Amino acid sequence: MLPTVSTTKDAPDGDPRSKPTFTLVCLITRQVPDAFGHTDRESFVLLCPISSIPPRLAGTGALRLRLLELQHRRDVAIPGTLTDSLTADKFGATIFGYLFPPAGQDVSARIVRMSPFIAST
Repeated sequence: MLPTVSTTKDAPDGDPRSKPTFTLVCLITRQVPDAFGHTDRESFVLLCPISSIPPRLAGTGALRLRLLELQHRRDVAIPGTLTDSLTADKFGATIFGYLFPPAGQDVSARIVRMSPFIAST
């Protein structure tokens, strides 16, 4: 099983926001051919925790899974599993909110690494 959270060195001032944390999440995309028939294009399908990868997604075509490593402040909680109240849509919206906050707010997370696609179904 892959570790989903790791931490870096402690900050000397003890401020938890200055100690970044790294979390792996799954990005699922769908193959989309372009006008010339190339199949190396993708469109977004789902963003989810590693522990909550859906076994099948109806009507999505050929899927690709990539791991994204997010760096975020320690005070930003990224859920490790989906629940009845935290659907994949809400999880994705939460992550996007951390990556692209409203104007005037600080960014809480950033993508530091993305794997090549792992699975194609």
